[in-house]
Amino acid sequence: MCNRTYSSVLLASLLLAGGCGKELSVVHEQGASSSTKASDAPSTEEAQDSGARMQAAAASNMNPDNLRKGPGSVAYKEAEAARKKAGRYETGIQRKDFGFDLSRVKLKESADGFKDSGEDGEDHDHADHDHADHATDDSPETGGLQRPNLSALGKVAMYTDAPQSHDFGKLRQGDLGKHRFEFVSNGETALIINAAKPSCGCTQADLVLLNEDGSEERYTHGSEIPIGRRFCLDTEITTDGKPAGPFNAQVQLYGNDPRGAFVVRMTAEIQAVLEVKPSMTAFLGRITTAESAEQMVTIQSISGEVFGLEANPKGIVEPLKVTLTPKDPDADGRSAAWEAHISLGPDIPVGMRYYPVLFKSDIPIPHPKYPAKNGETSTYIAQVNVQAQVVGMVHAEPNFVNFGIVRPTTPIERTLQLEVHDDFKLTADIPIQIQGFNGQEFPFPDAFKTSITPAEDGRTAEVKLTLEGLPMEHTGSFGGMLNIEIGHPNMSELQVRFSGVARQDLRRK
Repeated sequence: MCNRTYSSVLLASLLLAGGCGKELSVVHEQGASSSTKASDAPSTEEAQDSGARMQAAAASNMNPDNLRKGPGSVAYKEAEAARKKAGRYETGIQRKDFGFDLSRVKLKESADGFKDSGEDGEDHDHADHDHADHATDDSPETGGLQRPNLSALGKVAMYTDAPQSHDFGKLRQGDLGKHRFEFVSNGETALIINAAKPSCGCTQADLVLLNEDGSEERYTHGSEIPIGRRFCLDTEITTDGKPAGPFNAQVQLYGNDPRGAFVVRMTAEIQAVLEVKPSMTAFLGRITTAESAEQMVTIQSISGEVFGLEANPKGIVEPLKVTLTPKDPDADGRSAAWEAHISLGPDIPVGMRYYPVLFKSDIPIPHPKYPAKNGETSTYIAQVNVQAQVVGMVHAEPNFVNFGIVRPTTPIERTLQLEVHDDFKLTADIPIQIQGFNGQEFPFPDAFKTSITPAEDGRTAEVKLTLEGLPMEHTGSFGGMLNIEIGHPNMSELQVRFSGVARQDLRRK
């Protein structure tokens, strides 16, 4: 009878505890200290006593407040306390013990606002004791942890409050700019500089230690600079090859300064030695293969000094021609300004033409970035870029036809204009052939249709290229060449490329 009563009470307790979201172990903590096994048969007195305790627990669980599962319910609070006691988060993730004893870890109070942390909390009273007595020992014997004191590190400071920047003012191309920045090691410990990195290749930076007797020695990166020791950063900028206008560079010092990289800056206004007027680019416009064009540019020294000038023959190739003429030359034929007569054509290849022309003076560069080979003297140069758009005697606009993305069965029409640049006449019977790229056979000869309609004067004509429909199963790119047999004396045919992409799933919007 007692066993039956015990089993009934146990089953009821399990059901009630499970409905409230409790674990069996929580219920048993109110009664017996160990779990009850079905195989263990309790005595009559133990069963009665245990049944009474579990009935009380079941009655407690029947409380409507305990049946609520929200964060404010008693059951929720009890379950949360049990999980915390068991070392588990609400998510059930087990806490990991890495074997470190952090009970003795404290943060030293410092000027940057860090305070002691631990069981004391914010309201901890410091009146009756000194935290120095509780300072954590970081020796291997104790195994404690010590927070590093950031103020007890190296520091770079300008000597005599000098500025961290220097303006060289106006520098002529090819000049050097040199400046020495003076510093002092002004930290809590010795300063260590691991690297001095300039911002560009035109800047050099060298660290030098200053001795008390006035002598200097080169600093070795990574070595200590004692507190109070003066040192310098010798900087040098090269302006050769730099464009005229504002210039800036910087050097960054990396070391054990907790503030990070220490930066010094240099600025200058670079002035050109030679200038080209009206522009460094001589654009000759659009010309035909049978035409020629010319333009005049002036190369002069900004300071007004006289110089000799010659065009670099390596950049002058037929059909480009350059002729130099000095303006008001002296007895040696040198002048402060030179006129360059540039001409291009005829018989120029079709397309966008570009010819860089270098003009070399006899003014020496005082500090060249790249010294000349074989002991030659490096001199200033000026560059003029000659450009022209060259078209044939008959040209097409546009010179490329793009169909874009199309459906294979959708008809699409594209047009282009032909233009003649002499007395030749265009006619309606000009043959037009469609072929593949590189002279190959075109795979869709029946899918395209061409026509040509000349104007009344025969100087222009409209060519239509119509895509009547590709095979339904075709997807992917397509393209070829329009071979227009012009019959002009200077060009027998004109070729125009066309291409597109066919897509089966293209939908009309």
